[in-house]
Amino acid sequence: MAAMEPVFGCALGDMNCSGYSPYAGIPLSSPYGSVVLESGSEMTPLLGADRCIYFVATGRFVINKVDEEGLYRWRVTSNEERSVFGGMPALYDNTLFAYTGGGWAIAFNADTGKEKWSRKYADGGSCLDYSAVAAHKGSVIFPGKDDPGDESLGFHRALFCLDAKTGKEKWKIKVKLGMSGVVPVIVDDLVVFQTINGEVACHSLADGSNKWTSPPCGQVSSGGAIYCKQTGLVYSTGNLRGKKEWNKPRGGRGALRAFDLKTGEKKWQMEMPLECNALPAVAPVGPDKRLLVIFGIGANPGTWKDPVGDYFPAAVIACDAKTGETVWASPTVEHKGMGLGGTEDSARFRNQQGIGWSPPAVSSSGEVYIGWHSCRCFSFEAATGEYKGQLGAKSCFHARPVIGPDLLVLTSLTDTYIFRNRAIKGDVVRELELPLSETGYEHFWPHKMYNRVHTEFCELPATADLSKPAWVGGDIEKHFARQPNADFYHKTPVVDSQRNIYLATNSSRMLVLRPDGTIRATMHLGPMLGNICLYDRYLFACNGAGYFMKVDIETLETVACVKYVDYVSSDSWNPIVAVKQQLLLTVGTPNFIIHPPVGGNFMVYGLHLDGSTAWFRYVDYMIYNFLPSVYEDEDKFVFSDNAGGLYCWRISDGTTIWEDLTIPENFGSFTTGHCCSCPNGVIYNAYNLKPPVSAVWNKGAGAGGVIRANVLETGERKWLRHFDCECHVAPVCVPKGDGYLVVACQGSQGGFAPPPDGSMLPDDSHAWPSGDAWEAWIVAFDAETGDEVWRFALPVWRRYEARGSYSGDIFLPDCFGSPTATADGKVYTIHWSGIMYCLESATGEVLSQVDVMSSSQAAPVVYPGTILAPTAYNVRAFRDESLELAWLEKARAKGDPRADPRLWPSREQVLTQADKDATDIMLHVRPEVIVFPKTKCIPIAPPDKNYSKETWDAKTLRLMAKNQPEEAKPAAPAAPQAAKKEAAKPGDGEPPLWVVVGGEKTGGINVRKDQGLKSAELGRLSHGAKVKELGLKGERLHYEKVSGDGPDFGWVSLSFKGTELIRRV
Repeated sequence: MAAMEPVFGCALGDMNCSGYSPYAGIPLSSPYGSVVLESGSEMTPLLGADRCIYFVATGRFVINKVDEEGLYRWRVTSNEERSVFGGMPALYDNTLFAYTGGGWAIAFNADTGKEKWSRKYADGGSCLDYSAVAAHKGSVIFPGKDDPGDESLGFHRALFCLDAKTGKEKWKIKVKLGMSGVVPVIVDDLVVFQTINGEVACHSLADGSNKWTSPPCGQVSSGGAIYCKQTGLVYSTGNLRGKKEWNKPRGGRGALRAFDLKTGEKKWQMEMPLECNALPAVAPVGPDKRLLVIFGIGANPGTWKDPVGDYFPAAVIACDAKTGETVWASPTVEHKGMGLGGTEDSARFRNQQGIGWSPPAVSSSGEVYIGWHSCRCFSFEAATGEYKGQLGAKSCFHARPVIGPDLLVLTSLTDTYIFRNRAIKGDVVRELELPLSETGYEHFWPHKMYNRVHTEFCELPATADLSKPAWVGGDIEKHFARQPNADFYHKTPVVDSQRNIYLATNSSRMLVLRPDGTIRATMHLGPMLGNICLYDRYLFACNGAGYFMKVDIETLETVACVKYVDYVSSDSWNPIVAVKQQLLLTVGTPNFIIHPPVGGNFMVYGLHLDGSTAWFRYVDYMIYNFLPSVYEDEDKFVFSDNAGGLYCWRISDGTTIWEDLTIPENFGSFTTGHCCSCPNGVIYNAYNLKPPVSAVWNKGAGAGGVIRANVLETGERKWLRHFDCECHVAPVCVPKGDGYLVVACQGSQGGFAPPPDGSMLPDDSHAWPSGDAWEAWIVAFDAETGDEVWRFALPVWRRYEARGSYSGDIFLPDCFGSPTATADGKVYTIHWSGIMYCLESATGEVLSQVDVMSSSQAAPVVYPGTILAPTAYNVRAFRDESLELAWLEKARAKGDPRADPRLWPSREQVLTQADKDATDIMLHVRPEVIVFPKTKCIPIAPPDKNYSKETWDAKTLRLMAKNQPEEAKPAAPAAPQAAKKEAAKPGDGEPPLWVVVGGEKTGGINVRKDQGLKSAELGRLSHGAKVKELGLKGERLHYEKVSGDGPDFGWVSLSFKGTELIRRV
């Protein structure tokens, strides 16, 4: 039986009306949201008759086949000999045809991913660009370079026609100047394509002979040619001859031309006010099915390494396909920056090249979708150009959108979005014991830190016996499809009223475990989930693609899936519901803000519980691991930024109640810690100080950490304690007698290991191993005075990496998972050595410890009779039956529906094939998958002589010399000049006066005891205060106060990021 035709089998979709789909579109603001995969592409995906999506992932190392649920059917890789995949494949006769940079053509079985044949077809290899394969009538056309001497060229020099069944060469066509992003069009027995300078050529499919070739357009372009059967015309986008200038790299003017397919005669040409660098689409639109040619205009940006401009206006144009007259033009959009959207000089994709616009796609229902390099995909009414909507992302859209039957597929460089007209629903393996409506919605552990105020100690008692787990659930460590460097459980599990446990890795589906550790369900909630939270009968989550997710936990059906922000950066942020205000507090980042390589977010959002935005606010300094304390009765919440600044805002509208900021003095610091609250009305914040010029071996940033106490009501500082090591997790507040202790986990963290091949990394690589002997402490402070009460020193961790890391597969947790405490006087935490500790909170005595075999980013979780230890690869349950029975007895006496006997059967964990299959699905692979690269768990070798304190210090000195600021470099000797005599000025000989001009909204500017930024903080010098200069060293002023509020003596900074803080009178 003949194979069914693919829905979208090549770069053109339908070669007779390129870019047009006979299927209806889906709004980008669809209430069902989209299934988001954390894998994007530079090339247009393909859509098979089986509704599966084929795409070359960004980086070009793999080709994926994924179904509409986001599950992989297969994944194939290339090898070193063949090089990476070169461009866009084609689907034809149930075969996927692809090519590689080494000039290899490969045919894969579309069902299984197994290779059918391969051959070296291009002696000079092929260019890694956006070129495409075309297949028809038993022939497959590949771009490449025929001459081995052309290997270094950045464009193709020939087209090769191979037999689809055998791979045998039929013919090849050589071109003079070359082709870039070439998309061959096969029409009947003809092949049409465009060269790099805008020549359109037509050749015979049978033997490759030339039928006609047009004159060049005049200038280099990444545009191309398409064909429309209804008009018999070939449409070409290109650039006209013009002077290359800044912001006009190809002369600044483009053109749309139309040629007769049979004769090559140019029928018309329409000049454009901006460059034309993308393939057009032609489609019947409107009630009268008028044929329009639709395309984007605007220059291609350069890169930060090789810029060609810094301002790039762009627009979308629609022209009549018969006459060329302009029918509509979109409003002009603007991009400012030297590189593509989503790139920055010192951050991600610094040298990523791309095109201004993707080729457009037009639906039968009249929408046109088109991707822009500035991290947007737009939707317009195809007949009129009316704006319909847009999708924001964290990276640019190069690929043509694909419209299928009840499917819309968009791919950015980093993500794939699959839109469908139905809600996302979980895959249930085992049903609930009882409906949740019968047991209520008082969940055992609804948020990361137990409750919304997160006083953090749990009222339930917990076992101190960690000798043996009752069960181990969700284990993925050796799973073949675990994604290296990503599939680790970073987030703290939550537990519902029936003790079902919800957890996920950074890349996996959400996993739901039953109380016995077997699997209840999996569910796709998108990549890079924040911590999940539970409220009422719903689960709330926000993912890295910027979607708000609301899920009915009984049916596991998505109730709302709303895009509220372009993206959310990767850390352990904690969305949390403020019940009285009915708002979800969370974070995100618009794509015009480029986040640092470490992650972090810059916007705080208050979302209604349907996902709509109530308010949002920008913060000046990055927030990392957003973990708010919520006070609903007082309509306020408190959170901290990455420099240790504290913010107390109103829940209802996000307005400021008080703030205690640490910038500019602490600008440049980094911590993964946060703040915690305490019933005594004080907030305790953990953060680190601004590092010296470079980090220190075994000491992280090297500047030490801080615990600071602020009064909740006013923000007033109560006490502050410095220590030599860093603090990377929020402290925990625990009761002691009539008062409280604040317990802080202290220790620096590294995590990277030497490269598996033994090579030396560049000096500026972020992946340098930064230590091999890590000290750590758990310290308790008196909550009222800040006095140290006890200190527990952990064994030195003598490894580069965190426990659970493998070679080329690095887990980067904090040096401690978040601590959890109980009201009966225990503190639990997991060190990155893989040891879980249970300490007596009053004394610091170790009550129990256990090797959980891996490090952890999460907090231990307590529910009746059980404590969960979440690690990178699994969760372990330590159960105390006596504590469980004691709780049940009390709960049943009070009529607590959670204690229903039907929910508490005595049942051992028995894993079956259903659990194995569900684990496959959790990691995004179908259980029946055959072709898929296996993840290898290769242990990291013992210490490497290339990475030691000596080599670290040496590379630090090299970086310091390289990055030395101009003002610090030795100046050239000044030419001798005659001394000038000046009249004496009033006040000569008196110290200069200064006035504080900054800090008007923050209560003044920070004052420190000494010149160093790690010296003790003395308070704030009020806006308008006047001081006398005692000394000036660089950007630091030593003063004596003359007037105003604040410390009488101290040191302050002159400015911050160009903003003046204090001015000389």
